[in-house]
Amino acid sequence: FPVTILRVESFLASPVFDTFTLVITDYSLPGISGKELAKLIKSKLKNIPVIMITANGTIELVRELFVNKIIDDYIDKPVNSEVLVTRVKGLMDSATKSLVEVCINLRTLRSP
Repeated sequence: FPVTILRVESFLASPVFDTFTLVITDYSLPGISGKELAKLIKSKLKNIPVIMITANGTIELVRELFVNKIIDDYIDKPVNSEVLVTRVKGLMDSATKSLVEVCINLRTLRSP
């Protein structure tokens, strides 16, 4: 189910933090950058896809975020809703495929 959290501290302390399947964040946040938030998320839950949205992205910033696996996708502002939906579906499809592959591999290992 969709959850909107307006404060980073509330997000990180949320009892449902480890149940999120996708995070969409802005780069500019009060008190912390989206980059730092994404790093915190990835340090705790590596498999959660993170989409960064910003109007201030440079090629160097985007490259750093991708190369260091801090984010899984990036969208410029203003955000086109169709683009956002397509990117979310793509990341969720990838996550589902990865989960299916893990399950198949586990079954293979357990087979006599």
